Amino acid sequence: RFWNETTTACRGLVVDGSTDIVVRDSAFNFNALNGAIFAGTPRFMFYRATFDGNGAKRDPAEGYCGLEVNIGAEGAGQVFGSTFMNHPGFGIFLGAGRLDLNGNLFANNGRVGIFINGEPKDNFSTGNSFVTLVGNTFRAPPGGVVSEAIVGQGGTATAIIGGAGSKKNTFQDYRQYLVFHFISGVGGKPKLVGGDNLSLDNANVFVNCPAPRSH
Repeated sequence: RFWNETTTACRGLVVDGSTDIVVRDSAFNFNALNGAIFAGTPRFMFYRATFDGNGAKRDPAEGYCGLEVNIGAEGAGQVFGSTFMNHPGFGIFLGAGRLDLNGNLFANNGRVGIFINGEPKDNFSTGNSFVTLVGNTFRAPPGGVVSEAIVGQGGTATAIIGGAGSKKNTFQDYRQYLVFHFISGVGGKPKLVGGDNLSLDNANVFVNCPAPRSH
């Protein structure tokens, strides 16, 4: 496990460069900063990992979260069958690069399930982010916390969300806040679209998520 409850400035796993890495059946819990962070041009995969309670403060500008990805065009990440829960900030922060998410659970994340960055924020989070999301489940935290499922900002953020049949993601209990949030930034608005030429509403399943679901 990658677990640290005693230090106020720690990350569970830091990967930089062109490393190829596969992580299976591991836990990234209670790290004060990120559970894991990737930079450079790695190619990585998580399978049945748990990210729980990482990120000491709820501050979107800092990006502290379960998993942070800031990688170049030659890198790519895949996450299968994993859980992102109980983060005060983001479950995943995609600052730059490509990420495929399949069959994961995002639950009780205080700010956002996944944030997709499409503009330069610093030397690492440069935008040009692309993510596919199929077969995932997003559950809002209880008690009316300001939480959204998927947020994109800036003109170089792209997400293909759901699709036909088993590709559909399920969104639960986003009663008060948005499922999808489009934030204009450098280069315009992000491109968040449904897969298989379907609308976001038709490419996904919604439980207790009244319209409007996006803005």
